[in-house]
Amino acid sequence: MKCWMQTLFLVILIFGGTASEAGKKNKAAGDKGKEVEETMDAERRLSRICQPGSGGLLEVHGLHLLRNGDFEQKRAAWAGIAQRSGTLAPGPDGRASRNPGGWGAHFSAPGYLIQEVYPPTTVRQGNFGLDYRFEITKRRGSMLHLFEASLVTLDDEGRYSLLSTLFKFNRSTRLDSYWRRIVVSLDNRQLSMLSRGRSEAKPFYLLLRFEGEGVELDIDNVTYRVNGKLDYPRLTGMIAYLASQRSETSSGDPEAAQTSLRCISPDGAHSGILLDLEGNSPGASWSPDGEILAFPSDLEPHYSRRTSEIWGLSDEGLKKLTNPPSRNQAMSDSREIGVVMGTIRNATPETKIVLVYAQGSRFSHSVSVAPGKRARFVLDEVVDLGEGVNQWIVARIGRKTWEPPENGVDVEADNEIEMDGEIVIDEGGVEGEILSAPTWSHEGKELLFTGDKGLFMTALVDGTPRLWMPTTGGALRGTDPALSPVDDRLLYEAQGKNLEQAIWMAAPNKAPIAVREGSGDWAPKSPAWLPDGSGFVFVRRSCDSTGTYCGGDLYFYDFANKKEARITELYNERIESPTVSGDGKYVAFVRVLQGNKDGDDQRRELWVLELANPAIQWPLVLDGDPHEPSWNHEEPRSMKGE
Repeated sequence: MKCWMQTLFLVILIFGGTASEAGKKNKAAGDKGKEVEETMDAERRLSRICQPGSGGLLEVHGLHLLRNGDFEQKRAAWAGIAQRSGTLAPGPDGRASRNPGGWGAHFSAPGYLIQEVYPPTTVRQGNFGLDYRFEITKRRGSMLHLFEASLVTLDDEGRYSLLSTLFKFNRSTRLDSYWRRIVVSLDNRQLSMLSRGRSEAKPFYLLLRFEGEGVELDIDNVTYRVNGKLDYPRLTGMIAYLASQRSETSSGDPEAAQTSLRCISPDGAHSGILLDLEGNSPGASWSPDGEILAFPSDLEPHYSRRTSEIWGLSDEGLKKLTNPPSRNQAMSDSREIGVVMGTIRNATPETKIVLVYAQGSRFSHSVSVAPGKRARFVLDEVVDLGEGVNQWIVARIGRKTWEPPENGVDVEADNEIEMDGEIVIDEGGVEGEILSAPTWSHEGKELLFTGDKGLFMTALVDGTPRLWMPTTGGALRGTDPALSPVDDRLLYEAQGKNLEQAIWMAAPNKAPIAVREGSGDWAPKSPAWLPDGSGFVFVRRSCDSTGTYCGGDLYFYDFANKKEARITELYNERIESPTVSGDGKYVAFVRVLQGNKDGDDQRRELWVLELANPAIQWPLVLDGDPHEPSWNHEEPRSMKGE
């Protein structure tokens, strides 16, 4: 599907006294029609990109079942190496005549590697392969006992049970130090076994084992690719997510990440870019009716009260949901305009270049103020938002802002209004507040989100944020808030009085209570409600019975029986940002391959799984660094043809 790209119009502000306000107005007025037309036309396409998948069978060709076969992510995704088996390290240098290079696994017997694989519903053809070589460490007595690759599953007691051997080397194998590649085609029995086990929701694991004396083993570039069909269920709704991609300059230095807001159907059949963004935009959230996608962004940093605001994307265009209107909305607003004037005093020992903006203004005003002096500003195209409506004024230097003591001016059409008091630029100022993690009320009329001082709520009728949860009730500061889809309950992550980390639940007229507790890496995170409010999924670190293999797994908590259940069993990777489908049967989430303990390399993927049968899961996005998905519970009217 063709991805429609949006071109964002950025206004370059020139600070200083040389540019006249008339020049700024002329430039903005000349761009007004084009800017508004481009924005509205580009955004009036949400329903065209965000289309649900049709379900059914989709052909897959060359699906790579291994997510880290080449070992470039080092330990990520592989369960680990047992018993003094060795390391995952860069491949040897020129000692071998056919060295694949990059990272590989080095075994000192005995040892093994294991990784869970997710075959499609029906497998018609498949190939397994890897590069290998032996290293002789004893001149006499060197012997290979076993080197094999096999598919295994778990029996009822949690032990590995052999399903099929892909290849097997034994004592008769020739030992030398040359890199060789082995490729094995799956036979009919193996293909049938994969398809049958997939239909029975069995977990599959690829197991590589090595045993020997006086010999070590290097492997690299493990591949397991299949052709077949994926049988997707008919899932409603769309999954919106943020994607960041880093590029390099011509000199090889990393550039800032490019972020985009994207949408994909649960079967991967439809996808597209909704909006290109600058910088970080933590969190996105669909309205209950699926009509608006709310997300935080600094789209208009010089025309906003906060460094970032909560925005809404719909078929009607792009709108600022907190502290509205946006500058584009003000430019296209047909209501009468007035003039706002005021004074700025510089209480610092240095000359300051200050940018002044008022709510509803079509232009900002840049003014230079000498130390200890005052300067005037005039904003002469400010939309009158209504009788008795106080419209805020903010002065900005970079990310810091200052406001007058009694903020708010009641703009009057065709009149000049003087701001009460003056804005004092001192050494303080408010550091740019970042709004993030929006979540909708069940009626869709209010938004809750996090700010620098805690949790805030804003009503869509006016968009003015108010502090909703101060630091009381045992919670220091809430993050990852999630409002219930059926009532006024709230789940959020916070520390308690004893600094334990917990998922808390707050309800009207009740003190918050800790629902799930933990500490450090074992703390519960990222709660996401089931659509009927009966429970929620969350993320927490967990390990196997031996404590050898650990990961960040998905859990489910049921309010009726007050019990939790572990959904996934991941090793050397973690789950982030779960979001539940509209029918409550599926969860989309980000899988993060963590890499080595001493490395910061990570790989992020977007997956979907079935809650009742976690072995039924499939990847949607394997590149582009997906973050914080949101699955809408209701399809918009435009998707239903209404």
